[in-house]
Amino acid sequence: AKEIQGLYRRFKELDVSGNSILEYEECLAVDELRANPFAPRICELFSEDGSGSLTFTNFLDMKSAFSKKASPDVRIVWAFALWDFDGDDLIGVP
Repeated sequence: AKEIQGLYRRFKELDVSGNSILEYEECLAVDELRANPFAPRICELFSEDGSGSLTFTNFLDMKSAFSKKASPDVRIVWAFALWDFDGDDLIGVP
């Protein structure tokens, strides 16, 4: 519970617009994504509509998937999804 509370506080800090959604630009400010060349794709992947904007639930999903505690199966699913640009279950090009 404390971990989720800490993540919620971080989410609120990142939510500069104060609308309870991390807009695409705010998502790119997540510590782990700042220097990541895949940051735009990761934000798009975890957003519900592909816009890159995240609700707190989306933010939790993203943090969970990239957590050291995530199972190898979870990591594999998200790593594959990173390259499956059109959702056809095949690795493709953007």
